[in-house]
Amino acid sequence: MGGRVYKLAEAFEEMLDAVDLARKLKDSKYVFLHRAENGLWAVYWRKKEKEIECQPEYEHNLSSGTH
Repeated sequence: MGGRVYKLAEAFEEMLDAVDLARKLKDSKYVFLHRAENGLWAVYWRKKEKEIECQPEYEHNLSSGTH
């Protein structure tokens, strides 16, 4: 999904059971629910990635008036 790999956590016959597991996982993982063709509700997950903070390679002072 979206170019990211999700792993199957578990599949359930009841949607509420799948939602319950997804709620438990969502604080530490990204989760995705999918209803399979056989009627089972699958809960998929992947690790949450840390936010990447970009630091500038250099700083340029525009107010100095020099080029």
